[in-house]
This record gives sequence, structure tokens and C-alpha cells, in this order.
Amino acid sequence: MDEEYTLANTLNLPRVRSAGGLVYNDNYHILLIFKRGKWDLPKGRFEIGSDPHETALREISEETGLDKDKLTIQGKLVSTWHTTRHEKTKYLKKTHWYLV
Repeated sequence: MDEEYTLANTLNLPRVRSAGGLVYNDNYHILLIFKRGKWDLPKGRFEIGSDPHETALREISEETGLDKDKLTIQGKLVSTWHTTRHEKTKYLKKTHWYLV
């Protein structure tokens, strides 16, 4: 797909923000979750008034069962954009990714 096509098909979509993390342990094993038939990194939507760091830690804890107080953000990785669908509505989603 070219840039013009992408812009034309995403600019008017409602936007949603989320945050998540690449969680690893001392052996550099990466934690993935299996959700809706696919492997993914833990992530989720912002709550009103929360910041990206809070959201990432909360969602990682909720989706994996890890104790939020034992998780530490090591640094920011990237922010990504993609389209997603929820209850027949298509959204443009920005996800903030952290190394945890």
C-alpha cells in the first residue's frame, strides 16, 4: 500500500491510545500472551487520566498476572500505529511500547 492510500483510509478514523511492553527476564526470555488466536505482547487501552507508563504496567499486570509493583520500565522502545476493529467500528490505534 502506498502512503496516500493509507492516509486516505485512516485519517478520519476515531483514535484510541494504548501501551504495552516487551517483558523479559534475567535469561532474556520474552513473555508473550495468546489472545484471540494470536501470540502478542501484553498491551491495552489508556484509562482516563492515566499516562503511558501507568497504562503499560497496569495492562501487563492484568494480562499476565505479574505483580505490577515488581515490574520496572527499562526504557521506551517505539510507538506504533495500526488499525483495529471493536464491535464493528474501525479505529486508528497508537501503541506506546516499553522495555520491561
